[in-house]
Amino acid sequence: MRVVRVQTPDALEQPWASLFRSADRVWSSLRAELPSAEIQLVTSDPDVWLWDAYRNLPETDTPIVAILHEAPGDDEGLAQVLVDHTDRIGRLIAKRAERVVTCSLASRDRIIERYGIRSDLIDLAPYGVDSATFRPDGPTATQAILDAGGDERPYVLFVGTVLPRKNLPLLRDAMVELPTHQLVVVASPCLHPESPALFEKAVAPLNGQPVANLNGIDDKGLAALMRGADLLCLPSSSEGFGLPVIEAMACGTPVVVSDRGSLPEVASAGGVVVSPTREGVAEGLVAGLSRRSSLSENALRRAQELTWACTANAVRRSLLAAVRVEST
Repeated sequence: MRVVRVQTPDALEQPWASLFRSADRVWSSLRAELPSAEIQLVTSDPDVWLWDAYRNLPETDTPIVAILHEAPGDDEGLAQVLVDHTDRIGRLIAKRAERVVTCSLASRDRIIERYGIRSDLIDLAPYGVDSATFRPDGPTATQAILDAGGDERPYVLFVGTVLPRKNLPLLRDAMVELPTHQLVVVASPCLHPESPALFEKAVAPLNGQPVANLNGIDDKGLAALMRGADLLCLPSSSEGFGLPVIEAMACGTPVVVSDRGSLPEVASAGGVVVSPTREGVAEGLVAGLSRRSSLSENALRRAQELTWACTANAVRRSLLAAVRVEST
């Protein structure tokens, strides 16, 4: 049996490292899961490169398998520098990559549309969840929320950057209809010219009460936050995957997501799918709370279907296909 030598990039460069938590999660998980009887990770002389769309492609004649998280849309409120960077790398990938790996059917369809990559050259590898960290049993984060200025009310959780497409202002508006709950956020700055103003609005008091922001917590702290939340809400206008959705569901926390991009696909029966409007999100929050018990069970089942081992297996098959080696 031939052992295929695979080289991956080094740590994600700035400014992307501080802005794309999912990218770091994907790479750390893949590096742990990829090595097998068929795949060896190397630092030189590879048979195939495994690369991603956040950095320039290597100058090489060796086959490249590229992980392309998503293709940007023209109406998502993304910073132009981010769109330009993603499109530049996406077009290079379309010309140079032997195969492309992406994380959702919705992302695959967008990539085909925007970059003209043939569908038979795109492999699906949905992202996974670290079930040792993100699990239903364990501590919650009541004290951390109090320390961040929150109170003891139950809470709805948001995790993400303050990019306009994440629709955090829409969630804030919808929370006005839910006075029984506070909004807790893990909101981080974004690559956008208005990032400071967007961030200030994201963490401004709501209904006369502070909004606790726990940006910067580690994974164990994030799991504790998710575990204690009544719901996680991500009403984005588009997502390539939506990693916080599956992580919350692995903690037994139901989700309320928009009907855009990959979110309905990822959440499946573990969440409430709504239109990204104030009324839609407000109704979804009420529905999620009323069905929380059954949704929690569905969420756990859905999370168990998505593991990093499954992601690595899919990427492994793509790597072997790129060098014309059949998987055993």
